[in-house]
Amino acid sequence: MSEMTESNKVHYDLIDVHVAPLTIVDGVASYGTPEPLTGAISMDLSAQGDTIKLRADGMNYYVTESNDGYKGNLNMAMVPDWFKAKYLGHTVSDKDKVLVENANSENLPFALLYGFKGDKKNRRHVLYNCMGGRSSVKGDNKDRMK
Repeated sequence: MSEMTESNKVHYDLIDVHVAPLTIVDGVASYGTPEPLTGAISMDLSAQGDTIKLRADGMNYYVTESNDGYKGNLNMAMVPDWFKAKYLGHTVSDKDKVLVENANSENLPFALLYGFKGDKKNRRHVLYNCMGGRSSVKGDNKDRMK
């Protein structure tokens, strides 16, 4: 098989999204069992960091880039309540069993695992130290979804 047919030309369909809780004890990271995060539609991550240039002798004498990870969005059909409770610090009220967003709660870090269809080598990806944020609230009428 030639190199051209073995390489990826495109990837599509975000698949197999899982999250695993991150725990750090005495500076040692460990991860819990990954749980499937179903309903993932798309993900858009942008690399974070800066290019650092040191000019000397009339030229770029030293050039490097800082790696500050990624920032972006994971678009879900619906963020599951268990994820909101476990990773975003929401609580379930004792009386009404209603999921409550708490302004002062602390988010739990996690690893995000995922893959893409169309990957000829069936690779999986891991982002090791993620923090979730509050999701946007958006609604639409059924008629507009056509």
